[in-house]
Amino acid sequence: MMKEIFLAALGWLIAADLASGADSTLSRDCTHLFLVQDGQSALTDIDLRKKTSRNVDLTQPCNEPIRGVTLSASGFVLCATKHAIWAFDPSSGKCVKVSDAPDDVTQYEIACNPTTGEILTNGIFKQEDEAAHKRVTNILTKDGKWHPVYSRYGTWMGDPVFGSDDTLFFEDNGDLWAGFIETDTDNDGGPDKTLVAYRCAPLASLVEENTSPPSTGFVSIAVLQHTVYACDARMGGSGWGSVIRFKRPPVFVVSGGEREISGLDWKGLAGLCASVEEIADDPCASLCSSPAHSLVVFTKPHSNEVFLVRHDGKPVSETIKGWPGVDR
Repeated sequence: MMKEIFLAALGWLIAADLASGADSTLSRDCTHLFLVQDGQSALTDIDLRKKTSRNVDLTQPCNEPIRGVTLSASGFVLCATKHAIWAFDPSSGKCVKVSDAPDDVTQYEIACNPTTGEILTNGIFKQEDEAAHKRVTNILTKDGKWHPVYSRYGTWMGDPVFGSDDTLFFEDNGDLWAGFIETDTDNDGGPDKTLVAYRCAPLASLVEENTSPPSTGFVSIAVLQHTVYACDARMGGSGWGSVIRFKRPPVFVVSGGEREISGLDWKGLAGLCASVEEIADDPCASLCSSPAHSLVVFTKPHSNEVFLVRHDGKPVSETIKGWPGVDR
């Protein structure tokens, strides 16, 4: 009964102009930044006005490390653990379970569609044969049911984030993809959730070499109305990288009442590449955005600074008192 009451409280409200990140999220009014603490059942709550931080211990009821966060359409901080999704209410400090994870799935990433309220998670599907374990994406709909997302050609939705207009951005092998989840309720027994997307920014630098991984690509994404921000950094290791931004590519057009991928031709791609701008010469530890406030926030590893970018301007550094920073 508690689950049904809380789902009703969430309301699955339509709240445009929200976006989220996998390891950090802004509060609805952009006065607080919530960060995942690696290996802990806790969040770091940074007050951006007071420039202070506090620890939010969610051991009870979560009792397992939080692996990803996102903002619900009604302002709750949704937390993904391996085996469940939880909703933390910043105003009351209460945290309740929204849903158990799908059977035999270990979750590690989460995103929320602000238009529909549906929750997307990435995870690993366990099978008896460990070699057969596979990555899976599932969506929790407002009726409390899980639906697997079908990707015909095996495109992987890594580091997913929804824009305010229902557009899904994600990375696959370091490149940026964009699209949407198509719903088909009359598919003769086939999948009712299908990925429709295209590789809109093939900016990864992929290297084959007998060394530790030297390839670079997108490892986190944030989205504003007209701009995409990304951490373009070494994949599979720490070290070099930068925070960049570029103009947001077109994703879909509506034809006959149906959405269709619009895509970019080579001229459009050349224009996108020409718009790339470096705004920080180090990789970031966390990255998230709020299109409603034209705000992007990121942190750097081993630093107690938070960087705020307003209206696509220059990053402004704020030192957070008493916060040791992000150790990654």
